[in-house]
Amino acid sequence: MLRLVPFIALLIDTQIGNWFNPLSCESCVQKLLLSAFFPELQIYLSKHQMSLIRYLSFDGISFWTTLAIGAFYTTTLLLLARKLYQIGFWMRKLKTIKERASRHTILDCNVWMSDEIRVPMATFQWILLPKRLKIEPQELDAVVAHEMEHLRWNDPLTNLFTHLIATAFWWIPTRFWLKKIEEEQELSADRAIHRWGLQAESLASAFIKVAKVKASGHQLAFSPFVVQKSATITRLNAILGLKEPKHWIT
Repeated sequence: MLRLVPFIALLIDTQIGNWFNPLSCESCVQKLLLSAFFPELQIYLSKHQMSLIRYLSFDGISFWTTLAIGAFYTTTLLLLARKLYQIGFWMRKLKTIKERASRHTILDCNVWMSDEIRVPMATFQWILLPKRLKIEPQELDAVVAHEMEHLRWNDPLTNLFTHLIATAFWWIPTRFWLKKIEEEQELSADRAIHRWGLQAESLASAFIKVAKVKASGHQLAFSPFVVQKSATITRLNAILGLKEPKHWIT
C-alpha cells in the first residue's frame, strides 16, 4: 500500500522528475508526503542515498509493475466513485419525481402516479406508477402487488449491491449475471401475486399494456434503484403457465 500512495499524489504535482528523488527538491509534494506520512521511509532513503524509483524496484518488484498496480486500483476507485455519483443522482431524481406525483392507496399500499415515467417502478421505499397507464382495476391491483413483492424481498437494494459489486470487479464480465438476477426477480414477483388473491390473466394483460406505454416514448435512463423489466415473452409464458422458464438459481 505504501508504494501506491505516491501515484495518488501525482494528480496534485505533475513534476514527474521529483519522483526519481523527492529528497533532491527543496519543497514539493513528494517530499512533504515522505516527511508527513512516511518519516521512516525518508530516513531510509537519506541513509542509503536511494531514489524513490530505485526503492520502487526493490525486492524484485519493477517500477512498471508497481505503476500498473497503481493504475488498476486508480481505475477501480474512479469507477466506484462514478457509480456512487450515479446513485446519488438517481436518489435525488426519484425523490423529485415522487414529490411532484399524486399519491393513491391501492391494496392498502401508498403508491405515487407520475407523468414522468412510463413503466411501474419499485424503489427503496415506494412504488411509482405512470399516469398514462390506462388499465382496469384488477390489472392495477396486479401491477401493485407485483411491485410490492419487489419491495418485500428488497430487490432494489439487491440490484444496488450487485451493480456495485460488478463495478468493483469491472474486469470480470458480469452482464449475464446481472441480467439473470433481474429476470429471476421479475419471475418471482409475477408468481407471488397469487398471495394477494389475484388472477394471472390480470397481470398478463396489464403487462402487455405496460409494454405498449413503454414503447410509446423514451423511458428514464438506467437507475440502480429500479428493478428493470426484461424477458417479455419468457415472463408472459410463465405468468400464463404456458411454458416453465429455465431457472439458473435452484
